[in-house]
Amino acid sequence: MLENGQLLEIRFSDTPGKAPLTNIESQYFRELVNNQAMEIVQKWVDFFVLRKNVTPTVIARRLK
Repeated sequence: MLENGQLLEIRFSDTPGKAPLTNIESQYFRELVNNQAMEIVQKWVDFFVLRKNVTPTVIARRLK
């Protein structure tokens, strides 16, 4: 959730019809999203709101 350009909250939920992530996968996913949250939001705004082309980010290794 954004307010005045500040990220206040990230909500995670399961996807209906898909198997849930394992505990380890979920932990890694949450860490990844939390570390990249503002970049994810900015790319979402650029693509869906501003109709800009965005370059995907390839994550090739685990975060430390």
